Amino acid sequence: MQCEVCGAKEAIFKANIEGTVLTCCQKCSKLGKQVSNIQQKNIVLKKSITKEEPAEEVIEDYGHYIKTAREKCGLSQSEISEKINERESLIQRIESEKALPSIALAKKLERFLGIKLVEIVQASKVNLASDKPFSLTIGDSVRVRKR
Repeated sequence: MQCEVCGAKEAIFKANIEGTVLTCCQKCSKLGKQVSNIQQKNIVLKKSITKEEPAEEVIEDYGHYIKTAREKCGLSQSEISEKINERESLIQRIESEKALPSIALAKKLERFLGIKLVEIVQASKVNLASDKPFSLTIGDSVRVRKR
């Protein structure tokens, strides 16, 4: 195991350091009170994501398509917002492409206007397999503020 204080690879002690029980090496265990001696093997985490899962995404230039279809139907923004039960300001922001519609809202607009707004995109393969032991230290989780 890795020391949660300094990151050394031989963490064989559990020590209470300033009120927190940490897994640490012999050197760092002297910073607090030793709680126990642990004998544990390194755990190797292997994640392998090879399955390609399709993802849905709103098409580019969606605002233009929505506005064109709405005008083709002869509806104003306030009329369409009432019919699909959404706020008019949201419809305005979507048409001007200042807001990206959620997938659910895009599908609702698709059904109402009879246009295609959502496309299926294939995700790329990701392989996160690793033969290295994985563990975090305190230093990995500390956020350093710059002055």
